[in-house]
Amino acid sequence: SGNDNAGFDEEQIELLEHWVDELDSFETRISLFQEAILAQYNDLLSDGSNSNNGSGNGGIVTTLQKLQKSTWGKTPHSDSTMISNDDDGDSLFANLIDFREEMKTVEMQLVSAQSAYES
Repeated sequence: SGNDNAGFDEEQIELLEHWVDELDSFETRISLFQEAILAQYNDLLSDGSNSNNGSGNGGIVTTLQKLQKSTWGKTPHSDSTMISNDDDGDSLFANLIDFREEMKTVEMQLVSAQSAYES
């Protein structure tokens, strides 16, 4: 049974196992992050987004909704086939990038508001 490793030596298999463990760890961290995002999103909704005052927070709310719904890997489709999230820009990665950009925008708005307050 020397062919059980498909031509990989022990060091390559050990390295592969290491990266599988790293990816599992990263997936767990992303899941925890998404749970925290969901909690913050729910707080945001309960703290005033229900008023729909049009204050420009629609971008962050939409981004949070998309990020919260993102999944790792492929999503089971209703007909038991698997659909890939990264086909249409709704991948977890794309949503993380969008979240990062929204956070930069919010930070710039906070800095501007603080500057206006101080002047």
